[in-house]
Amino acid sequence: MKKIFIPFLGIHLFILSTMKAQSDEEKVIINLSDQIFAWEVADKVDALEDIFHDLFIVMGSDGAAQTKREYIALLRSGNFIHNDRGV
Repeated sequence: MKKIFIPFLGIHLFILSTMKAQSDEEKVIINLSDQIFAWEVADKVDALEDIFHDLFIVMGSDGAAQTKREYIALLRSGNFIHNDRGV
């Protein structure tokens, strides 16, 4: 048991030592991202259109880029639905 526990403990402590707390700026970005996802889940597309800059670009999980106009059109189309949110 000790032979397994010691390396595990060492790896765990190493991982913890490399992690850092979020800065205030990172917290603001994460909170904004969470709010955007909440609006997407609630289908509040008008609110999203209001806050996104005209030069807004979203990158999909497949690496494809969409402009604000394209992304808003996709959300309004009903072909893209967020059922849950989480960051």
